[in-house]
Amino acid sequence: AAQELRWVELGCEEALGAGTEGPRAPQARGRLLQAVWWGHLGLATKLLRQGASVEERDHRGRTPLHLAVLRGHVPLVRLLL
Repeated sequence: AAQELRWVELGCEEALGAGTEGPRAPQARGRLLQAVWWGHLGLATKLLRQGASVEERDHRGRTPLHLAVLRGHVPLVRLLL
């Protein structure tokens, strides 16, 4: 929870942009995509309340829901349905 609040304070871009290396990490810098990729339910909830789009897609065309399923983040899947 404290980490999520820190990310919100930083505006998410810098904090969520860090550590996105790897062959399957989303390359788009969308805040919701990044929050879902890393499994941050609280942050994803806040972003959705602030108007983040569940239709946003990464460079492979994956939505936040696709990423939640891919990563096995069941609470996020429920949130995004």
